[in-house]
Amino acid sequence: MSVVAQTRAIAELDRLRRDGNDPVHVINQSIINGWKGLFPLHARTAMPAAAAASTTPEEPRDAVSRF
Repeated sequence: MSVVAQTRAIAELDRLRRDGNDPVHVINQSIINGWKGLFPLHARTAMPAAAAASTTPEEPRDAVSRF
């Protein structure tokens, strides 16, 4: 991902956060659904049990907080 793409993704995550979406859940939703973009959370976005068991919530949150 280019620096420009990273900057735009971070700006979009910030906008979504200001609109009430948790950035970590936004990223997880996109990964789980195989999307190439970041979108507002669906009303009932559920993480499959296997995906939830394989990740620690603190790890993605730490990655997002660096930006």
